[in-house]
Amino acid sequence: MKVLICLLLIFSIAACTKIEFGYSLAPRSTMSRLDDSFDFKSDRYKQVRQQVEKDFENNRSHLAHLAATHVDEITSLSHKKETTAQDFEKLYTSLQKSRVQLIRLFLGSFRSVIHELTPEESENLKIFFAKKSMESEKKISRKSTFIEKQMGTFEKFMDFFFDGTNDNQRIIYRQFLNENYDFFIAQIAAKKSFAKRFADLFQEKENLLAFVVQYYSGTPSAKDPAIQAEYQQFIENLFVVQNKIWLASDQKQKDDLAENLLNLKKQLQLLAKN
Repeated sequence: MKVLICLLLIFSIAACTKIEFGYSLAPRSTMSRLDDSFDFKSDRYKQVRQQVEKDFENNRSHLAHLAATHVDEITSLSHKKETTAQDFEKLYTSLQKSRVQLIRLFLGSFRSVIHELTPEESENLKIFFAKKSMESEKKISRKSTFIEKQMGTFEKFMDFFFDGTNDNQRIIYRQFLNENYDFFIAQIAAKKSFAKRFADLFQEKENLLAFVVQYYSGTPSAKDPAIQAEYQQFIENLFVVQNKIWLASDQKQKDDLAENLLNLKKQLQLLAKN
């Protein structure tokens, strides 16, 4: 289910050269990931696929407008002479509100998966969660390898929006990863907690649906209480590091960002019309 939400975030779709092309692939990618998780039988696969495709098509314009709003917010922030961590906190708050809207827009897809969930699919999901947990534990067990992988992801993001990363930004982000390594470890336990709660609620489909919706909407009560304090500290640290990375940007990076945001806005406007 987590992959569904990630794919709904327009900035993930923006990873394609053309947003419209990326958007057209999103339903197929979503179904592929969902099928990996639940291993649907053919009839169920068709049922869920139709609902996912319907939700994507019905919400195309709304999603494009929503993403364009955030592009405008980032553009406005980039024009400020001086920024602070609070500026990035405001952006995060705005994105969180959109996250809640996204869940509501795709409630049909969530309901299609949860309400008709079979014992076999639930068992498949348990196996999937267990496998992913083992993989995550293995990846994070070697700190240096984990950090290098995270650095690679960071540089891809910077390449897309800023057309590159400078040495100061690499140093800043690497330090952030080192200082917050324990949080990434704690996340694995939190995901296990989610998997257990999901399994416990299997017989109560309405409660299960409510839990999943709240969890992916970012509702605090749906999160693992054991990690709440660490999560809050991580988020606060993230605002600080985002501001540091922005302040470390050179003029070429800022110019490239402005051009990329402008192109992104144009593509989103085209997506909204089609």
